[in-house]
Amino acid sequence: MEVHAHTHTPRKKWTHYFWEFFMLFLAVTLGFFVENQREHYIEHQREKTYIRSMIEDLKNDTTNFSFVINDFLENESHLEFVLRDFEEGRKNNLEDWPQEFVYTVRMGFADFFYTDRTLQQLKNSGGMRLIRNEKASAGIVKYDAEIKDLNLEIRVLSEAQGFYMEMTDRLWSFKNMFKDQEVIKWQRNPVLPVTKNYWITNDPSDFEHLYNKATYYYYTYTRLRRVLDKSRKEAIELIGLLAKEYHLK
Repeated sequence: MEVHAHTHTPRKKWTHYFWEFFMLFLAVTLGFFVENQREHYIEHQREKTYIRSMIEDLKNDTTNFSFVINDFLENESHLEFVLRDFEEGRKNNLEDWPQEFVYTVRMGFADFFYTDRTLQQLKNSGGMRLIRNEKASAGIVKYDAEIKDLNLEIRVLSEAQGFYMEMTDRLWSFKNMFKDQEVIKWQRNPVLPVTKNYWITNDPSDFEHLYNKATYYYYTYTRLRRVLDKSRKEAIELIGLLAKEYHLK
């Protein structure tokens, strides 16, 4: 029977296994680091995309603010005329006063439309976590909260308008006014040259209440306009902040 000699390979030293483990560990770590950096880069690009979109929304807001503020200024001027000459106008058919009075009762006011497209996307997708810049995040959240407060002020103005219109309905005969104008209702863009008053009361206390309602209506206009102007300035400041923090032109 033949005896075969066994060849013995030299045993590897523990340092060999250590270096194999180290190289494997290094490869896994580097792979994880590269993947993490890639995700970080992608999220940063998404963050900048959201910020650019947010800036566009803010620019739309500033345009809307300017439009609404100009509309408010015009409406305030009509109310100022009515209040300034209230006593003489309601007693003596002062020139242009009845026309201005009727206009203030019928005029509406421009609505402010909040451009929250980007913010809603961020909220719905949990994307607010992407806004890692603390100054930017705080500025966006603060601006959103102030716009919500602004909506409350708009409701107050709408209520003041309702009080003024309701009081006028009690004291003014639109039926007789329409009869003189040979119409039966308000048309879409009626031209009604109102040249006299159509009061259905002579009670001084009624006119005192009407003046009070007109005054309250006027001051809700002026107060809200100041809030709108403040919000417009804050929108502009937020645009500057976002552009600075994210190095955008």
